[in-house]
Formats: sequence, structure tokens, C-alpha cells
Amino acid sequence: MSDLSSIVYSIHSAMRKGTIGPGEMADLRRLDPQNPDRLAFWQVIVRWVEGEFPLSDEQTQRWAAVLQGWAVLGPDLHHPKCPLGRAMEGAGMAESRLSRLLRAPDSQFPEAAVRLCRFMRAKREPFNWTEFARWVLADNRDQANDRIAQDYYRAKIAKERRGKA
Repeated sequence: MSDLSSIVYSIHSAMRKGTIGPGEMADLRRLDPQNPDRLAFWQVIVRWVEGEFPLSDEQTQRWAAVLQGWAVLGPDLHHPKCPLGRAMEGAGMAESRLSRLLRAPDSQFPEAAVRLCRFMRAKREPFNWTEFARWVLADNRDQANDRIAQDYYRAKIAKERRGKA
């Protein structure tokens, strides 16, 4: 597989420049991760997700969730230097919501990841898309979940300390 950062860079650039046009972006936003039957999905997969074929059904669903999430966000909400957990805290995500998200069963996780992107879009909170993709594509999310939680609490505690100063 190509380096995931390179794939993210290429897809983000295509969204920003309009190579993935408004119609394709709309199709990606309407994807069903359980059954990604939109042509725009396959266009992006074939063009930029090199070396991934054949994708299993599970990998296809995960990529669908990643691409749907990015399309929901739009290209303006990618910030390569902002960890996902820190951005979640910055958006005001409640700890209970974070907990539910990190504990989502595999069968519900793709939809939960897209809901996160809808939440972040509503809050206009950018984050690192590569980290998001690694998390969604991971066979075992435990390590990524730990990092997200750590970044969330680092940001929360830093904000609390600033508030007391």
C-alpha cells in the first residue's frame, strides 16, 4: 500500500482543487458504508488507493466510511498538525460521547465515524485526516483509541489549567 499520508494528501488535494467535483462529493456524502455502490467511491478507490486490491468487504466498508467522512467535512477541515482527540475536545465533545464512540462495536463503527465527522463539521473543527483514516482502517482500534483519549484529555486538562491561571 502506498503511504497513507500520501493517499490522504492526494485525495485532499483533489477535493480542494475540484478534481473530485461537486457531484462526486455529493455522492460520497450519500454513501452507505455497508454498501458503497456509488461510482464516485470506486473512482476515488481506483485512482488513489493504490495496492489495496482486492479489498475485502470489511476494508471496502471502512474506506467508504473514511471517504464519506471526508466528503461530509469538506476540504477546509483538514489540519495535519491537529490530533483527532484534541480536536474533539476543542469541539466540545462530551466525555460520554467520546466513550461511546471509542467503544462502538465493529459493526456500528463505520456509521459512528461518519457521525463524528458530521459533529466536527457542525462545530467547524479541523483535524488530521491521516489519523482519522488510520483509526477507521485499523484491524484493531485499541491503540488508536488510546491515543485519541490521551490527546482529548491532554487538551481538556490544559484548558482547565489555563482557566485557573
